[in-house]
Amino acid sequence: MTANGCVTSRKLPNASVATPRAERTFKTDELIQAWMRLHLQIIGEAAANVSAALQQQHPGVKWRLIIGFRNVLVHHYFKIDYDAVWDIIDKDVPELKAQVEGILKTLPPRT
Repeated sequence: MTANGCVTSRKLPNASVATPRAERTFKTDELIQAWMRLHLQIIGEAAANVSAALQQQHPGVKWRLIIGFRNVLVHHYFKIDYDAVWDIIDKDVPELKAQVEGILKTLPPRT
């Protein structure tokens, strides 16, 4: 990370394939739920900081939904539907990762 808080690495962590065991663990372990909530909040915050121009260049990314979901996680934590969260982890996060990796490949190298 640079002094101004920007991420310098363009390599994203691996998004593992969800398994039935992972789903059971997620749905029964509050620590895992909190950990995943935090990471989904970070994804939403990062999406909110993507410029409007870059968002417009990549309309296939569900920017508004990602940002809106972050707001739900932060402000309505007693109303969170963990089945819905699991579906996002299982289906949407891997797709988003692929989209972001594609976007990163189109950006000019950092100096």
